[in-house]
Amino acid sequence: CRYEVRRDRAIEGLLTNWKEQGIDLITIVQWKEKNAPIVDESLNTALDELGIKWSSVILRGQSSQSFVRSLGKLKTAGLIFSSAQLASKLCFRVPNNVIQLLANQRVAFINGPVSLPFANVPDVRVDLVVVDWQWVAEQIVNDLITQDAFHRPGPTIFEAEAKLRVPLNEFAQAI
Repeated sequence: CRYEVRRDRAIEGLLTNWKEQGIDLITIVQWKEKNAPIVDESLNTALDELGIKWSSVILRGQSSQSFVRSLGKLKTAGLIFSSAQLASKLCFRVPNNVIQLLANQRVAFINGPVSLPFANVPDVRVDLVVVDWQWVAEQIVNDLITQDAFHRPGPTIFEAEAKLRVPLNEFAQAI
């Protein structure tokens, strides 16, 4: 039994929307220590296919606060966080700076929503690529109980979904 989660179509849909909205220069926010190779590959492929210009910034050792502040000063039409670990780290360490960034920039989290500890989750709009993990778990358990998981010739594929301009407080949790 094999299961796959695919984000390709959702990422492409998000970026297509951005292009239609006139977002023509994107900055990908990355972390030197923790990258997301499969997600990054899907992101880079979609950017290239859509002809969207992009650059990247990498957290390399500067403080979280100075890094988030520098993101707010970039001349870019949109920021994309491909690393869930980096987004979580910044939200944990400097939640108020992240909230300010989200209020002032178009931001996408393509590895799901973030949680903001020690802060009220604001009513700011973000773009997300999400997987309904509860549904995935239910399907896998059902497949195991019914034995369907052992009789399928290929993998079961779960598709992520793009959620555009959604209120972060509907997806994130305050911790």
